Amino acid sequence: MHSIYMPNARDETGAAQVAVSAAYHLAYALGGVYPEKLATAVRVTSTGDTVTIDLPKREYLSFRVSPDGNRLAFVARHGRSNEIWVHDLVQGGSRRLNTGAFSNWPMEWSPDSRSLAFSSDRDQARRNLYRIAVDGGEPERLVASERAQTISSWSSNGVIAFLEAGDIWVLPPDGNPAPFLTSGSREGYATFSPDGQWLAYVSNQSGQREVYVRPYPGPEPATSISGDGGTNPAWSADGRQIFYHRGGVLMAVDVTPGDEFQVG
Repeated sequence: MHSIYMPNARDETGAAQVAVSAAYHLAYALGGVYPEKLATAVRVTSTGDTVTIDLPKREYLSFRVSPDGNRLAFVARHGRSNEIWVHDLVQGGSRRLNTGAFSNWPMEWSPDSRSLAFSSDRDQARRNLYRIAVDGGEPERLVASERAQTISSWSSNGVIAFLEAGDIWVLPPDGNPAPFLTSGSREGYATFSPDGQWLAYVSNQSGQREVYVRPYPGPEPATSISGDGGTNPAWSADGRQIFYHRGGVLMAVDVTPGDEFQVG
């Protein structure tokens, strides 16, 4: 076996997987390349039913439905590169965007469903933020930094939330990047509510990863959402529920935004 299609791109050296002992015995792993982890794309309804999406088996990394509900963007691993594709949920058919053979992941839709923002290590740089029109075009760099950046959310008001050095940053439309939450803890998964007025995120400030909510642009204190651990928060379309993972289980909690954020 050769070190190709390894799960960690840094391990994809192409070298043969062999070892030779002091007595000149050779041990080796059978095979050609590292097997791809092919998966079937599905969606799960609110009643728990699983529906297969008309897509071929691939090594998928993430999915994002466009705000208008008509298209599905997904990232597929192909060797060292992560390709961004867009699938038409109405008429069918998929096409790969011109993001090149780089690590392009993750990605988020623009509020008008016409473009995607994504993190990429293109331009021989650390992972920075880029944008590309889904109907064609070349990637455009949004933020230049010597530190790695990870796209996290794109609000209905056009504000992009991203992660840099364990902190949450924001990029307003026609504005400059600025820190939103910097602390001694490590934050992640920053996710805007549908109205763009609240930001759910994960922090390890309590000693374990938990889900919190803060108003945007602030500066009111955070409200705890999860208990006994939580990660990967996502808002319902009406902003009245927050979903998150806890120990491999999908959880949901009712919330009531307002002057005093209420948690069920």
